[in-house]
Amino acid sequence: MDYTSVSIKDTRDNLADIIDRVAVAGESFLVTKFGKVKALISPFNLNLAVNKKAKILKDSFGIWKNRRDMIDSNAWVNKLRQSSSRRYGKIFD
Repeated sequence: MDYTSVSIKDTRDNLADIIDRVAVAGESFLVTKFGKVKALISPFNLNLAVNKKAKILKDSFGIWKNRRDMIDSNAWVNKLRQSSSRRYGKIFD
């Protein structure tokens, strides 16, 4: 991939133009400060980000399906609430 090197001062002075070139033309820029690379400005691929998030959600779906204590979710939540309400009751009584 080709990168156009641009100093941090030029980036500051021409940021809107650089962003337009990245968004429209798909160019990538290496931002340098005193000759050392400090940042990369490149196009963002929204489809890639969405697909990655969808894969993570798909992989985690059903993670608790084998938990026997969560078969009845209402009873499980009520049990949690009762135990925490008793704990706080002891603190404030």
